[in-house]
Formats: sequence, structure tokens, C-alpha cells
Amino acid sequence: MFLIACCGTMLGAILASCIFHNQIAEIWKPAAMLTGSQTGGSTNVVVMADVWNITGSTFDAIYVADILTFTFTLFTLVMLPSIGFLRKKYGTMYSTPTVESDIKTEDGSAVEPSMSIISIAKALAISFAIVSVSVFIADWVNATFDNFIVCQLFGQKYLLLTLFTVFLATVFPKFFNSMKGAQDLGIFMMFIFFVAVSIEADLKQVIALGPWLILFSVIIFIGIIFISLLFGKIFKFSIEEISVAANAALGGPTTAAASAAARGYKELVTPAVLAGTLGYVVGNYFGVLIGNVVLSMFG
Repeated sequence: MFLIACCGTMLGAILASCIFHNQIAEIWKPAAMLTGSQTGGSTNVVVMADVWNITGSTFDAIYVADILTFTFTLFTLVMLPSIGFLRKKYGTMYSTPTVESDIKTEDGSAVEPSMSIISIAKALAISFAIVSVSVFIADWVNATFDNFIVCQLFGQKYLLLTLFTVFLATVFPKFFNSMKGAQDLGIFMMFIFFVAVSIEADLKQVIALGPWLILFSVIIFIGIIFISLLFGKIFKFSIEEISVAANAALGGPTTAAASAAARGYKELVTPAVLAGTLGYVVGNYFGVLIGNVVLSMFG
């Protein structure tokens, strides 16, 4: 169901590009960035910005449009299982969803994240190692191969480091789970990146591009909802599964797991985390794919 929602994002991006290619210059850039964001979460925004050299006013305008639409889309997805018509048409896993105030462990105790100097040091050391290997491989690929697609898929350090990180976290889950505070540190570093790429922004250009990009993002949102509901019905997914899967594509594992837990969908919390984590990897490549498709159409 997660991959179906991702297909809705990609189809929506192509449709929006066909509609607004005369209004938005270099429309393959917002197509790629919004596809990456809405198939894997905000982390993929950083990757797409590097792959497609999106900086300054263009980055700010796309990011603002993405955030504004994300807020409305997230609310809509979370509320889908509450709509009586959809519950009757699609079936439901829960007759009366309960609201949980926080996520608990299997023994019923509340999760209490802790942070230490050692865990931060391990997180930084592993991060530097992964980045170093990714940069080395990316530089080698760019120096060795002339093929554009090969260089774009395997010569981009952000794509490689995302792939390596998810692979290592999957193979060595206990080790990476021991690094408490790594996510908070990563979010802080991501904020620094957003500030750095926004320094050269022209507010007038952001305002001029904003309305068109918001409409562009709305078209993608419609694509997610339409495709998710259409194929969810065909493959007989419950409305809760459709909601959580689309949420995982749109906001990543954190948002999807939090919303599933808050609505009382305990059986869907783990699938939400797994699907959203998968989106960190495939979302980057979906963004590259759609960017190249739109570039070939209107470049």
C-alpha cells in the first residue's frame, strides 16, 4: 500500500508539471523535490536539493509550499478513517479507535528517550564514516563514468549515504538503537542546512513562485489520495491501512508511527515505521526518476 501511495505522488507530480510548466521555470526541480519529500519525508528534501542544485529563493519557495500543503494533507489523511462513508466502503480494522497519549513498550511502560555523551560521540563517528565512504564512492563514480544516469544515481553522495545508513541500521539494529539522541542531533543539523541554503533567498521571488508551487503541491496531494483510495479498494485494504501508508509516504516513519499510535492503531505502528524508513531510500530515487522524466518533457 505504501508503494501505491508513492505511485500516486509520482503521477500527481507529472500531471502538475504538465499543467504548470509555463508558469514555473525549471519545473523539473520542484517536481523532483516534492516527489522526494512526499514519498519519503522532509529528509529527502536535502537530497533532492543537492542532486538538482536547488538553492536560494527556489529552495525556499518549494519548501514553504511543501510545508503548507503537508499540514493540510496530513490532517486529511489522519481524518480519513473517521469518515463514515469511507469506513463502510473500505472496511475498518477498528470499530472505535482509541486515542493514546504516548507510545508504550510491550510491558506497558512509557518510552523515555535518554541522551549521553557516548551515544552522541558514536552517532557522530558513524556519521562521519558513512559520509566519508559515500563521498569517496561518489567522486570515484563521477570520475570513472560519463553516463548521466549512472552518475546521477550512484555519483550523488546524499543518495549513497542514505542507502548505506538504512542498510547498516537494518543489519545492526541493536547497535544503532543504542545511540540515543542521534535523531535529535540529525534534525538539528538539518535545520542548519535549511538556514544555509536560504541565506541567498529573494523574498520577492519566493512570494512570486509560492502560489504556483502551492497549487503544484495540491495536485500531488490529490494524486496521493485518489490513487491510494482507488487501489486500496481494488486490493481490499482497510481505510486505516490506507491512511497510515499514505502518511508514511508523505511524512516518513516518525509522523506515520505517531499518528497511528495516537489513533490507537497499535498493529500498524511497526509497519508505519518500516514503510516510512523504506521511503527514505526509495523516495530519493523516485525524486531522481520524476525529475528526469519532467526534464525530458519540458527541459
